Amino acid sequence: MPHFDLPLEELRRYRPELSEPDDFDVFWRRPFQPRVNTI
Repeated sequence: MPHFDLPLEELRRYRPELSEPDDFDVFWRRPFQPRVNTI
């Protein structure tokens, strides 16, 4: 069974303050660069 540190009703109402870094959109717009396995 999951364990939460807040009662269920408080979890349902919980709305954390969200902030995104200044470069958030830039990061996600960059093309995906697959990594080459070098091991």
